[in-house]
Amino acid sequence: MPAWRRPLALAVQVAAVLGLAIGLWLASRSEPAIAFAERDWVVVGSLRNLTGHPMFDKAVEQAFRISLEQSRHVNVLSELKVRQTLEQMELDPDETALDRALASRVAMRDGARAVILPTVAEVDGRLQFSIEVVDPVSQATVYSRKASGKGVGSILASVDEVASDLRRSLGEAIATIDSDGVSLSQATTSELEALRAYALGEAAMAQRRYDEARSLYENALRIDPGFARAHLGLAGLQWAMARQSEARAHVAQAVRLRNTLAPRERLLVDAWETEVAPSGNPLTEWLALARLYPDYLPARSNAAWYLLVDNRFEESLEHAAAASVPQAPMRTYTMVHAARALNALGRPQEALQMLDQAQHAGRAPAVGARAEVLVALGRREEARQVLADSRPEDGTLIWLLAQRGLASLALVEGDRARAVELAGRARWRAVAMPDPFPRHFSLVDATVRALAGDPLPEAALRQLAEDFRTALGDANMPSRHEELFRAATLAYLAQRQGYRRLAAECLGWIEPEAASMPNAALARLISLVRANQLRLDGRPREGIDLLAPQLDGTELVQTRVVMRELYRAVGDVEGAAVQDRWLKAHVGQAWSEVPVTQLLQPFNAVDVAQAGRTPAGR
Repeated sequence: MPAWRRPLALAVQVAAVLGLAIGLWLASRSEPAIAFAERDWVVVGSLRNLTGHPMFDKAVEQAFRISLEQSRHVNVLSELKVRQTLEQMELDPDETALDRALASRVAMRDGARAVILPTVAEVDGRLQFSIEVVDPVSQATVYSRKASGKGVGSILASVDEVASDLRRSLGEAIATIDSDGVSLSQATTSELEALRAYALGEAAMAQRRYDEARSLYENALRIDPGFARAHLGLAGLQWAMARQSEARAHVAQAVRLRNTLAPRERLLVDAWETEVAPSGNPLTEWLALARLYPDYLPARSNAAWYLLVDNRFEESLEHAAAASVPQAPMRTYTMVHAARALNALGRPQEALQMLDQAQHAGRAPAVGARAEVLVALGRREEARQVLADSRPEDGTLIWLLAQRGLASLALVEGDRARAVELAGRARWRAVAMPDPFPRHFSLVDATVRALAGDPLPEAALRQLAEDFRTALGDANMPSRHEELFRAATLAYLAQRQGYRRLAAECLGWIEPEAASMPNAALARLISLVRANQLRLDGRPREGIDLLAPQLDGTELVQTRVVMRELYRAVGDVEGAAVQDRWLKAHVGQAWSEVPVTQLLQPFNAVDVAQAGRTPAGR
């Protein structure tokens, strides 16, 4: 038991001796003075800048965070999560300093084990960086560390030294610290003003002040063009704003500078490089990052999403749960991922509970997911009301997806005219949106019209196919796999409308394009479209042979629809009935499959509703 927890030992010492003993103990002790376990969380308080020089304010605090975040032993509560907690406490994050008392309250609320209070000061003509490690329960300093050097140029080395010493004190192995060791000046920048601009950019991003964040990141790069983290910051911002070409340019710069980064950020660059690639298949990279840094929440969240896209629902649920811990600032998003996975697994009641938890935790982007779960529970009227409550001012894309959901519901309930009206409304609103949304919602409109018995003429569908092919003329277009997925969906629609020749022509150029693109969802869709074409060409047994190996739990709902039609074509009544039973049992998956903005949802909704009654294929 540590000395400070032994009342008898404390009682027999006079105050002066006690003070000396504790001072010596704090200076020499190598293990943590609080019960800190591997992967526990810490809160970093606001930097106390005693130098009078404002350049240190954000830059040094950010440098310390970056250095500490390289640890796989210590988890640092993000600035965004701290902001959210302060807002829940009805405090203004922009006007509130995270001092000892307040940081301890935040730590207690968010389950953090320790508070770290950093200070920069001039001491005896040297620039000193120091930290206090505080027990949030008692608010007592349990130990402190410091390092100093001469001049402004020494500060990052001092921060590095203190962070490494802290990691050792909290129980991290020296070998691990050394293996992750990249100096701050290399992993970030040696220019303190560039680091300050970057830190302010990160703060602006957390507050969703995107124009300001972009300006600050760009300023950091003007000061130091080799600042890889600033390129990553701009890449993430531009990607979120659907400026994909700009995002790719900054990722390319980060790739060029990859070896300057710390190990975790190198893996992050690898993931981003694949994220913005034409094939858009970064699951392997996000999984690698999540396995090596299991508490790096963005990796867990992205792994959960791409596993969901891949129809690997159980695995997605595992990562979504890990990314939905109270310390996660974006936990409501991953809770929605978890709800969709649960719904797809046939557990809609649990999914609804998860969505309720997400709503309680914060503003959850859950309009579509809640409607999908309610449909799976047989509560269609409630689902319709959830979707109908969506307004364009909530976000144009959210509203457009709600219209598609309402159209799918109208199709299931036999209100074909209403379905066509809703899909047409979405198509017209999408015209003013950036690429690729006009084409996407034109395809949704064509699908809904076909399912409503009012199909587009072949010439109109052929023109839409040409629009897709023209867009794909850029071999380096971002998210190219999604455009190919749309084109393959159009080929499938052509098959179901009876335009067999058009479908064959589309497959003729889609398949070679997709052959070199390792994207699982795209490969599954093209396989089922090819199998359906084999059926239309009078070769259904070849179609069965093609699709049968794919029935492994990750198949698309439409794979089962095509398999049913293939079995019907060969006269296998029981084989077709097996597929119908599967469709009836997977209503949740039919509504919650997510590839390419749930493009197949109208097909899925109609086909599971009609399973066992009427043929879907033509």
